[in-house]
Amino acid sequence: MLKFKLWILIPLIMLSTVIAFTMFIFYGSYQMVLENSKIELKGTVGRLNEVFDNFRFSNRLKAVNVANSISLVQSEMRQKKILNSKGQIDKNRMNSIIMGKIELNFNPKTEYIIAYYDIGDKALLSTVEDEILQVIISSPLFDAVKENKISCDIFTHRNKIFIVALAPVFMSDTIAGSAIVVKMVDDRLAYEIRDITGYDISMFSGDNLIGSTFRQTAPEVLVNIMQSSDTVLLHGKMRGNKAPFFPQNIPAMITVFQDLVPEKNIKLAVTMPLEAKFSDLRDIQFIALVVLIGVLIIGVIVSFSISRTIYTSVGLMNDALVPAIKGNLSVQIPETKIPSPFDELVRNINKLLFVAREKISTPSKPSTIFSDIPREDVKRTFTGEIRIPTTPSKPISKEIGIPPKNQSAEVKIPKLDEPAKKDEPPKEVSSRPLSTEIFVGNELSSEDVGQMIEDERNEEYNPDATMVASIDEIEALDKAKQANKAAELDEFRKLFDKYIAMRLDNGESIENLNFDNFIEKIKNTRSELIKKGNYRDVKFDVIIKNNKVTLKANPLK
Repeated sequence: MLKFKLWILIPLIMLSTVIAFTMFIFYGSYQMVLENSKIELKGTVGRLNEVFDNFRFSNRLKAVNVANSISLVQSEMRQKKILNSKGQIDKNRMNSIIMGKIELNFNPKTEYIIAYYDIGDKALLSTVEDEILQVIISSPLFDAVKENKISCDIFTHRNKIFIVALAPVFMSDTIAGSAIVVKMVDDRLAYEIRDITGYDISMFSGDNLIGSTFRQTAPEVLVNIMQSSDTVLLHGKMRGNKAPFFPQNIPAMITVFQDLVPEKNIKLAVTMPLEAKFSDLRDIQFIALVVLIGVLIIGVIVSFSISRTIYTSVGLMNDALVPAIKGNLSVQIPETKIPSPFDELVRNINKLLFVAREKISTPSKPSTIFSDIPREDVKRTFTGEIRIPTTPSKPISKEIGIPPKNQSAEVKIPKLDEPAKKDEPPKEVSSRPLSTEIFVGNELSSEDVGQMIEDERNEEYNPDATMVASIDEIEALDKAKQANKAAELDEFRKLFDKYIAMRLDNGESIENLNFDNFIEKIKNTRSELIKKGNYRDVKFDVIIKNNKVTLKANPLK
């Protein structure tokens, strides 16, 4: 039951985490696109003031007084104080008439951002776009337009663009002329205009706009359209799929005075569809989704491994606790350790690396009798004589003499070509092997040797009591000493390897261990124990004491 819960619970936790992270990425990227689009659109709408300034100072600027239903000429514009005394448009006077502010709204259902340029009680339209004028003028259906008897104004209402033909002054009492012109705009012309400008064009005559009569003027048609809705949107739609576009020359400029439609709020809008932006976002989200699925698969595999390890450790503890729970309280719970597949491998590699490092750092030296003596001390050390006593019963150690400080002795070795003296009988050479405890010259560091020297000071130095050792005896002594040293070094190496292995098994560090320091410590300890306890020898072994690996000395009497 526990195994089932672990194997299900941990993957569910991993899955929930990845799903939450995925939702965070998708929502964050969606919001990022929206914020960037709003910033982009704000910049476009912010340029509307500059656009309107261009409209005001263009030569094609027209103002239509809806109250009088006539087109204003320059003299009439001067009467309205739009033009100055020189016949030029006064910027300050125009700004006093046309005011505005910017606000942003977002409709998540249609995925459109709409930026409003609020003009309050005035509706502004630009002059008819040059492209539309060229299409209209080039059409054979617009003879009246070619004769400059009719002007076309464009405005929008309920997300559609309307083309309204305004009759000249002599036709201002009827809409018949404008209605005829509007009816002549067929679908083919609408498609041409849409292809050129990017606008969706809807064509209506006066009859379509007001329902039944042709007996209204074009400005009155505009008023009726405005009265049919709380807000009239004058659209500038984007061109293309990704960048908002506000044309420089959309619809002819019309000023609607507050007294005609005082309750209306007229706005100019720029719409920006986000479909193209979200299509780019979907590619990024697909890549992120693939990466997260890979992370999920890896996480589930890791979670299964963790749950199985936990289940194994809990099972070991459960097996140890079952006897105690059943009543056998004397059962000792063993120390359980979760096995790791790499612990044993790492331990063995550390052993091999340490042994190899020690082999490299302590290269073998040529074996000589003087291997323990520095080269620069050889001449200084061997200044005495090594003689073998003639009396075998006398201890050899009592016959090693130290010459006075002001006297130097030489090791006498007879030459091969030198004949032996006939008057001197050959001296007997003891067959007793030479003692290995030979202390020469100033290399006296042991207390035993020091005591020996004190004993010899009471005796007179007798050079005749000793004889010079032969070369063969010295070589035999050298071989015996090297054999003992090699055996001792091999024993120390085995002890050191065992010490290293037990420290690694016990989880202790071996970084600061060195074979030379290890040997020196053992030798010092052995000499101190032999000196204090008068032991024959001291053997060492590796043990674990207080959970730490240490050396145990075993003295031999």
